[in-house]
Amino acid sequence: MTQARAPPLARAAHSATGRPRDMTRRFTRQQLRAGSALVAIDNEVFDVSGFLHEHPGGADVLLAAAGGDASECFRRVGHSEDALQRRARLRLGEMAEAERWPPPPPRPTSPTRRRPRCCPRAARRCCWPCSLCWCTGISYRRADRRLLNGDS
Repeated sequence: MTQARAPPLARAAHSATGRPRDMTRRFTRQQLRAGSALVAIDNEVFDVSGFLHEHPGGADVLLAAAGGDASECFRRVGHSEDALQRRARLRLGEMAEAERWPPPPPRPTSPTRRRPRCCPRAARRCCWPCSLCWCTGISYRRADRRLLNGDS
């Protein structure tokens, strides 16, 4: 009686312990810098060389971030769903465990500072509605003076 052997691809995808082997390519910072247009976003590596001339922000933006961590720039701009799907197609792998950048600090769920109240003690902090009321009041006062003085 012969035992059925697993096909070669199935064996290659599992380690000696029988667990699935991670097939993701790992990059070091040196490899990232050596690439022509490789960028890391949230410790995932992307090849943007084929996208340089299509990027809405221009090729200069991508080339300035090439070889380094572009996570902050990517998050700051805010990208469409289409851009996120395109980014997934450009993914090559991820940063090696020892080469990872620290994760960004969590965004506060509630505001850490209280919003200033309208027209606090200092006049320089007046908000626009109060300024509008003040200007309107001055205009009416001038108009009343003109009417009382007989000026037209």
